[in-house]
Amino acid sequence: MKKSVLTSASLFQDLQSEIDTERDNFLALTASSRKLLSSIESSAAAAAAAAAAAGGGGNEDAATLQRRLEEMNQRWNYLKAKSVAIRWVRAQTWRSHWLARRKGRHT
Repeated sequence: MKKSVLTSASLFQDLQSEIDTERDNFLALTASSRKLLSSIESSAAAAAAAAAAAGGGGNEDAATLQRRLEEMNQRWNYLKAKSVAIRWVRAQTWRSHWLARRKGRHT
């Protein structure tokens, strides 16, 4: 049991470390994407004229960027929720272990 708890704790620490490391990247990417999206939307008339001349679609680029940003946010929120669930299970495991040890001392 002790080895299993240590292995689970190690896996949790690895996951939490990875989430913490990627958090800054996620925030920077989100901020940059929102700025870019705002820029695309605010210059829609100029972008539409330029896109028409170039044969591309500025509005399509904005829609694609918005969709990808939303997908990234969904994945990030899922990962955070998973991390919280792992923390809760870990806390319950440690609580049960602590209560069992405490009960064993008082009997």
